[in-house]
Amino acid sequence: FQYIEKADKLVRPINYPKKVKYGKGSRVFEVGEYKIAVINALGLTFMFPLDSPWEIIKKEVKKLKKITPIILIDFHAEATAEKICFGRFCSELGVTAVIGTHTHVQTADEKIINGMAYITDAGFCGAADGVIGMEYKSSLNRFISGLQERYEIPKSKIIEINAVEILIDAESGNALEIKRFLSEINYQEKKN
Repeated sequence: FQYIEKADKLVRPINYPKKVKYGKGSRVFEVGEYKIAVINALGLTFMFPLDSPWEIIKKEVKKLKKITPIILIDFHAEATAEKICFGRFCSELGVTAVIGTHTHVQTADEKIINGMAYITDAGFCGAADGVIGMEYKSSLNRFISGLQERYEIPKSKIIEINAVEILIDAESGNALEIKRFLSEINYQEKKN
């Protein structure tokens, strides 16, 4: 809790229950001559109990629009339907981008909606020889036995990198283009 209060580059979910006083759910970063607002929100479907993100996001976007037209949202959620609906909702608020996260599997649905960049899940960065970045055997044992087992990170030679690149009109805050990337790097070859 001491760290999260002092970390000036950390954004925690904005829709944690009101009694959570640590950290900030949005921040404005200065990047050269531009100000970029970043918000993190958690979905509700199949997640632990949280405050609803819908009204919280609406109020926060309105507040941030007074500072900058560029607003990026990381929507960390399980259900694709919730992510898609949330993305469309945010496009009506004038958000620059909604990037879905959580499932660790990059989706192929990047698009521009009402001037907003959107993708249901950006994917992950980590070991390619596993199950969403975790070691295959421990993942398999969880499914077969039904027992919780500590996940291990595989000792992989191949690293998978998923990302999106967004072209933004800095004056309007509108996204002009979104492009997804999926790359694999042979870590052993690069190390030598």
